[in-house]
Parts: sequence; structure tokens; C-alpha cells
Amino acid sequence: MFSLEQISSASATDFSFLAPPDLVDELEGIDTTANVYAIGATVILIQPAGLILVRAVPEEAVARVLLLNVVKDRRRLGIGTALLEAAEALLAGKNIESLELRYQKAPVSDKLPIEFLLEKSVWTEPEEEMLLMTVDHRIFDADWLKSCSLPSAHEIFPWSELRQAEKEWLIESNEKRPWYPRHVSPFKHGEEYEPMTSFGLRSHGKVAGWIMTRRLSEDTMSYESLFIRRELQSSGCAVALLGQAIRGTLDVGGVRQGIFGLDPKNLPARAFFERACGEFVSEIKGQYRSGKLVGKGAFRREPGILREEVM
Repeated sequence: MFSLEQISSASATDFSFLAPPDLVDELEGIDTTANVYAIGATVILIQPAGLILVRAVPEEAVARVLLLNVVKDRRRLGIGTALLEAAEALLAGKNIESLELRYQKAPVSDKLPIEFLLEKSVWTEPEEEMLLMTVDHRIFDADWLKSCSLPSAHEIFPWSELRQAEKEWLIESNEKRPWYPRHVSPFKHGEEYEPMTSFGLRSHGKVAGWIMTRRLSEDTMSYESLFIRRELQSSGCAVALLGQAIRGTLDVGGVRQGIFGLDPKNLPARAFFERACGEFVSEIKGQYRSGKLVGKGAFRREPGILREEVM
């Protein structure tokens, strides 16, 4: 038997061992963090056995599973399934229409436990949305970094200087007529980005691209959500943005490796990266996405959850 309960800051420390370092602060400060929710599972003697951490993005009517973890010797008891269902129930009453979950796996590997769990819980068939390449510190000395340039009427700016009107336009224009995929949205992690290495691109005064980064640990930077409007993809702007972010990393200090996310369907971008950075790559993984609708007809419980015991 196990029990489920919504986690507050007071109980979060008991579950923090289940979270990676970059999510511990968010978990332990959950009472003061907007749109972030956590549900924990405990077993006999109230021992923490599982955790799900979710961030809602109300303006997109979507919530993203940041973490789903069950203690190794407590797996196959239905805890993972129950945590997913509890998250669906909690979010159903918060103007959220869908849940998303992402995970990583090597190019050639067996079916992962998370894939069996998603299949059992009737989530969508996982789709590879990003190719993740880990490079070591030698990338900072790559020759091509010294020759990045922009065409005229284009400028790179720190993402922290994005104007409010530009933010609203980016969100509203993509809702009316999508021109960038959701998985490369510059807002998918909210305000959780590294300001010294995240940049935007303006073309003739209008935002036309960006590269968003996050510091995953003391020595690892994630370079993700690199996007350029289609008509500019052969202009050299993407290379210039990437170069700016990598050079900015030197000012951050302490970073020894980077993880770069590429669209697996963008063959020219992949070819460039393999040509320019291939010798520095130490690991390659695919990032997969699965989703599930939350709303009419979806699993529901009374909001507020919830202390529930499951046999």
C-alpha cells in the first residue's frame, strides 16, 4: 500500500533526494513558485517512495512533467501510474488542456521503463523531437567561433532585454498561425534560463530567432531552443547566435561541457554541427516527447487532492 499527497515546502525536503540538483531548489521552494506542483508517494511508516514535479504554462494551456521518479525497489507497484493520474487530476481544474513529458534515450537501446508506463497510461506514442549532443570543453577553442558574423540589419541581443511587447507578439502570433514548434519555444521553461548565455536575434527590428540556455549543473550548460525563422536559415544567423552563446559561457566560468539540442529533421543544421563540432562530441542521445489531454473525458478527482491511499 502507498499514499499520495500534494507536497508543500514543509514536506519537500523529505523528497529532495529523488530530484536532480537543478530541481531541488524549485522543489523545496514550491510554496513560493507560481504554477509548479509536486505530488509525493509514501509507503509504510511514511517513507518517500516516488515524486512527480510539474510546471504549468497557463498561457499555452499546457503543463510539463519536469520529474517523475520512483525509488528503485518500489517500482512495479503502480506508484508511477498513480502519480501521473494524480497530476492529471490536479491540473484538470487549472485551465490546463494537456500534459507533456520528455525523456532521453540512446539511439540504440531497449524499451525503457518510462515507455512501458506511458503506454499503460494511454499517453501518445513518443516522438523524437530533439537530438542531444554532449561536447567537451574543447568546443570553446573551435576556430569557427572566431569568424561568426551577422548580415546587415540584424542584431543579437541578450534575451533578458526582450521587450514586453515583443514577448506578447511572439506568444500571440504563434497561437494564431504557428511559425515555431512548441518544443523550441523560448518560454517553455518560463524565466528559468541562463541570462549570460541566452540571446535573441532581431531582423530589421523584429524578433526572428533565439537561443535559450540553462545551467544544468556546476560544469554543464544546456544549449537548447535554437531557432531561426525559415527564411533566415541559410543566412549564417544561427551560427552567429550559437557562437555568441558559446562565447558567453566563458564569462560564466566553471563550465566544462555543453549539451546541444538539434532538430533531428533539420539535416542541414545537423550536418553543420557534425562538421564544426563532431570532434568534440562525447555522447549522443535522442529526446522524446509524449503527451496526454487533460479535460473533458480525462481522469478527474476533486481538486485539492488529496491524501489518498492506494492498495
